[in-house]
Amino acid sequence: MVDISVRLQGPSNPRPIEVASDSTSLTKRNLASSLQDAVGDTERKRQRLAIGHSSLSKSPLPPPYRPNYVLHEVRVKRAAPKVRESIETSPSATATISTSPMSKFAGTVSPRVSRDSSSGENEFVSPSWPARVVYLHDYYNPASIRLPFVFHYGDCGCSDPCRIDTCRNAQMNVFCTDKCCVWEELCANRPRESAKVAVKQDLESGKYAVVATADLKRGEVLGEYLGRLRYMETDRAKRPRNQGYMLTLRTATEGARSQRVGIDAHQLGGRMRFANHACDANAEFFEFANGSRHTVVVVTTGDIGAGSEVTVNYGTDLWFVCRCKYRKCIHASIQDQEDP
Repeated sequence: MVDISVRLQGPSNPRPIEVASDSTSLTKRNLASSLQDAVGDTERKRQRLAIGHSSLSKSPLPPPYRPNYVLHEVRVKRAAPKVRESIETSPSATATISTSPMSKFAGTVSPRVSRDSSSGENEFVSPSWPARVVYLHDYYNPASIRLPFVFHYGDCGCSDPCRIDTCRNAQMNVFCTDKCCVWEELCANRPRESAKVAVKQDLESGKYAVVATADLKRGEVLGEYLGRLRYMETDRAKRPRNQGYMLTLRTATEGARSQRVGIDAHQLGGRMRFANHACDANAEFFEFANGSRHTVVVVTTGDIGAGSEVTVNYGTDLWFVCRCKYRKCIHASIQDQEDP
């Protein structure tokens, strides 16, 4: 039996091995030598690991890498201050409105006209469409306002192309469609945008106006008064005074809680938005309906020559002093006063 004892010292020094063995036995000597070599290899590995750890701790670490990190530059642009509009346009008229598609024969034209025109004392130029107003081709109805359904009364029976002042349907405030009129695009009793008028600007006053670019006959439809549909107070005394561009409708909504509706053309509108007031107006607002579509149009009340301004009468509840110079002007006695 062989007695072998091994003693290990501190980690920094090689661990000596003490072997007590029989000197005459070769096997004993070989075993002691192998054990001593194994202990030496273990110590050398431990020292190499300690040196590598110290070198890594001293080397600087690279900055963190963020592949999805992007810097965005944001610039804030202040909007220009709103300029108060001084144009006196928009009636206190009454009409019924809805938002069904227009007749397929109701075309639209560009509001820009290339040539200038003049009539009497006024001289007009052709401006671009005002940037502050959104040009509409139909009513803007975000509240989904619905007005009563209107039935037509069959064929209008017109032997000549319909006119709004002679057609039987028009006399009942019903406009023609393909179901009740055979004149199709020749029918004048339909909502449409006339190519014979344009939006102009007065050289002297700077006001916008609707001006005839060709001769107009009595009873011609010039266009629809378009805008945003809004609910109004049923009691007229509770409504705020019209400050321009609000047209109050005559027909109320159906249901237990019937409400009045108005057309606000302040920021959204069509060409008839710029029709100015005159006590001796040569056009008027006319309401008619068919089915679920109700609308109000501007119709000539007499012949209008090319270059003349198209005007309508806003009624007696004006929010400005009328200075139309008509001998029967409703404000003839207060011409020297300022606008309220």
